[in-house]
Amino acid sequence: MLIVEDDAWMREALEAALHWPESRLEHAASAATGRAVIEALRGGLFPDVALVDMGLPDMHGADVIRLLAACRPATSIVVFTVQEHRDVIVKAIRAGAHGYLLKSATIVEVLDGLLAASRGGAPLTPSVARMVIEALHRPGDPELAAEIERLTTRETEVLTLLGKGVTYAEAAKLLGIALGTVQSHVKVIYEKLQVNSKAEAATIAQRMGLL
Repeated sequence: MLIVEDDAWMREALEAALHWPESRLEHAASAATGRAVIEALRGGLFPDVALVDMGLPDMHGADVIRLLAACRPATSIVVFTVQEHRDVIVKAIRAGAHGYLLKSATIVEVLDGLLAASRGGAPLTPSVARMVIEALHRPGDPELAAEIERLTTRETEVLTLLGKGVTYAEAAKLLGIALGTVQSHVKVIYEKLQVNSKAEAATIAQRMGLL
């Protein structure tokens, strides 16, 4: 697990949380700058999950995400930021992010999101998921309608619940399915909305009205 965060207090709090027995995640390294990430990768770091702040002092978070995605394609990259503007979200996804968590989340919610990412999920803060829902509800776009039709009924239900602020655990309870099943649905939804590749993220974002 790699933590990329320039705020020392936040970074240390995350490091401490990763040592909780219930975190089930192993802290591999931390970096306060993009340059430190580059040096860590040169040193042979292969994190399974990376938590990346978008507001680093020397590089934009999207550039760090792009670097990680290119050098360590197996790494699940999760954004950790105070920014929830659509253009920032889309920029991060376009760069290769697999999840997007806001710093308003509790430390337990962050750990749950990171664990989901380590298992192939795509953790999204509810308000971010809501933006996706609102985009899906925009009328008059035949290409967007085609994207919506690619989602199964269950996937649409999961996405709708997340957009309303329901947690993964609550969604599982409401739908009568396992937590792991919800996480799997989220991963598929994320992939379907991106269609084929990360390079097409900008095109999909336009269809969804995020740009």
